[in-house]
Amino acid sequence: MGCEVTVRGGGTGCDIMGCGVTVWGNGIECGVTLLDIGLYHGVLCIMQSTYKGEKMENPKKIYIADDEDSIRSAIKAFLENAGFEVHDFATGDLLLEVFGKSPADLVVLDVMMPGSNGFTVCKALRAVSTVPIIMLTARDSDLDYATGLDIGSDDYLIKPFSPIALVKRIEAIFRRISFERGDK
Repeated sequence: MGCEVTVRGGGTGCDIMGCGVTVWGNGIECGVTLLDIGLYHGVLCIMQSTYKGEKMENPKKIYIADDEDSIRSAIKAFLENAGFEVHDFATGDLLLEVFGKSPADLVVLDVMMPGSNGFTVCKALRAVSTVPIIMLTARDSDLDYATGLDIGSDDYLIKPFSPIALVKRIEAIFRRISFERGDK
């Protein structure tokens, strides 16, 4: 997963080792499975949850670009737990390079990244692909929201966000695509 999770403080808090981020939960066994991670004011929080995705026979490939290691690692762990194949990138430029060689089934982009920002990467992807794109950002103005959708993203989530909401939105996109193709 990229980060080892260990319990600290008698099971009331967890530290994602290697990410430098402390997360808090209520009685959760953090060393077993990351079940629900919320991002609150830049701090990752683990909440007790019964959600766990099922293993997929042919997992969908998802690319994530976010310059914050801790957020990228947490999203990757959560999506992998839901059964997706996930590849993460520290910049949008790296994602574009890999996408050109091996396209993903869905892309999750942070807006504010070094190099090409998420809006630029979204435009570049839209020029060559109809891949579903979800924007994740701390930019919460209506103008940013409208810009993200106008340039071709399929959804726009504002940080902090619920990882379960992200997974459910991704599942809904894949369900719609499957329905449109006539898959059973």
